[in-house]
Amino acid sequence: MLRMRPQILIALSVLAVTLTACGQDRVGNAAPEVVRLRGETALGPDEVSPYLDKVASLSGDAIALDVFESTSKPIDIESQVVDRVASGSLDIGFVGTRTWPGLDVHAFDALLAPFLIDSYELQQAALEAGVVGGADDSLSSLGLVSLGILPGPLRVPAGREGPYVGPADYAGATIGMSNSAITEATLDALGATATALRAGTEDVGNVDGMEAQIGAIPFEGSEGMHFVTGNVVLWPRPISVVMNAERYAALTPDQQTWLREAVDSSLDEMTKRAQRLDRETVGNACRNGAQFVNASASDLAGLRAAVEPVYSTLRKDPATSRAIDAIEALRSSDGLSLSCGAIAGASAAPGASATGTVTTPVDGAWTVCITEADVTAAGGDPEEAQINAGCSTMSFEGGTFRESGPSAADDRPGTYSVEDDQLIIRRANGEKFEFTWSLYEDQLSLGRPADATAISPAPIRALPWIRQEG
Repeated sequence: MLRMRPQILIALSVLAVTLTACGQDRVGNAAPEVVRLRGETALGPDEVSPYLDKVASLSGDAIALDVFESTSKPIDIESQVVDRVASGSLDIGFVGTRTWPGLDVHAFDALLAPFLIDSYELQQAALEAGVVGGADDSLSSLGLVSLGILPGPLRVPAGREGPYVGPADYAGATIGMSNSAITEATLDALGATATALRAGTEDVGNVDGMEAQIGAIPFEGSEGMHFVTGNVVLWPRPISVVMNAERYAALTPDQQTWLREAVDSSLDEMTKRAQRLDRETVGNACRNGAQFVNASASDLAGLRAAVEPVYSTLRKDPATSRAIDAIEALRSSDGLSLSCGAIAGASAAPGASATGTVTTPVDGAWTVCITEADVTAAGGDPEEAQINAGCSTMSFEGGTFRESGPSAADDRPGTYSVEDDQLIIRRANGEKFEFTWSLYEDQLSLGRPADATAISPAPIRALPWIRQEG
């Protein structure tokens, strides 16, 4: 029931028919030619969907942007996406700005300076102010053009046996990281050994801790990361949007403007989505036993002192040094602070059991049996219908989501959260599904949420789920 194709296609602005300049609109004017652009994201497919929406809106669907998620994610996947865009096999790519220092591009380095950007508000302010510049000059030698930078999640330290609050905690530890030259230099300055992890990997058994956004931390199991320092942000993970230079030059000025303006138009929405995701993930993590702790003022001072060698290197570039100072000047609020208490107070549940376990109206086990026709009637495609036909059971208990049955795709536990009429399911493989829900007697009906960019698979929405006794 919950099986998805391995490659996720985001085509929010794809038109069924490509118009040409020789066509006409309803009043006889020549219809504009639709430009089709092919892209790839090395990051989560839903992360860039607000940008795709804005491109479609600003261009009046005159730009059809097809963006695929990378089918495999080796350690160097982001640099591979860059290579594919530079070679012209892709038009557009979405990668973390963390990949550029390894390619000797340093226009974005200030955004990655350790412990500098420590809140979503500061990240958004820095991007809106355009504190990093000269990207096109830096990328032109690679055959690329920068369309802009989108906000990304904040990265925090997590540990298996204990939290990482001060420099002494890092000394001698092996810390998993996403491939990044600045990350490696920072962890080295803190006395840790950095080891690159494959994007999206859950195999963290060989590291003591990791740097990651909250939504990418595996909290459960003996190899899970059970401790998070809730008031330490190592750095953000902004998203660099780049385009093949020749393909960009072939566009009209209006088309170029739409692609660039879509970045600025997406900043606020993407920031709010990242904040909402953090809140949901922390709530689920806390319900499953994760601990969020705070570093003291002396711990924070010690961390910043320990990474001074990293800043000395960064400031050798005058533009990076000016950008670091500009970001500091934009600081107007306290940094990120995540805790179980804050989340519990902000997301009151409908009720609690006698044992104190949080309960929701959807708690329990639910089963459905669907046919291929049911899935296609709900908007699924034939392949999706074929692989998901059959019976499945979903269970919700105390924040833990499980699925079973012949059509279930993953028997590992995930998490879920309920707020008003919204149900969010996070599977163990990292997929996030969003629905509206309603109950009638012992039937649970799931529908599309108001957020048009959310993923709500047709097989799950096809028919009402029936509550199981016991």
